[in-house]
Amino acid sequence: MDCLEPVTIAAHHPGIDRHTLLGRRIPAPNPTWEAELSADMIPFLRDHRVNKAIIFPGAGYVEAVLAAQREVSPQCAGIVENLEFRKFLTIGEQARHILRTEISGKGRDISIYSHSGTTENGRCTPPLHCPGRLHAVRRPHSIWALSKADAPKR
Repeated sequence: MDCLEPVTIAAHHPGIDRHTLLGRRIPAPNPTWEAELSADMIPFLRDHRVNKAIIFPGAGYVEAVLAAQREVSPQCAGIVENLEFRKFLTIGEQARHILRTEISGKGRDISIYSHSGTTENGRCTPPLHCPGRLHAVRRPHSIWALSKADAPKR
């Protein structure tokens, strides 16, 4: 059975092995990650346009959330609920954005923000692009998968 592998930065930048849309974990009270987004670093972003503007895809938010869940609880499967797409994240051809994914403690609330690294009065108030809820479900001890040889013949 063919499976899709998570996108990693290593696919485009050998020597770096972390999830492209999740990035690195940063020191924070809640589990929080930051990933650099640019059309140069993640070329497939150029393929997702609305009125000629590069827009971060909704599936990217889902993938970032599930990657965060795998980091926090690798023994569990993640279920994403009530994900809201509140604000487009527009990515310019040369612009650099930071995608911040945060999972709150016990409530498992998800918040995905972005910022460009610039601040007003020394403070950065990033826009909330995508809030939602995450539930972790323990995976079964054995997972049955069909190989191509086991698949029914047509």
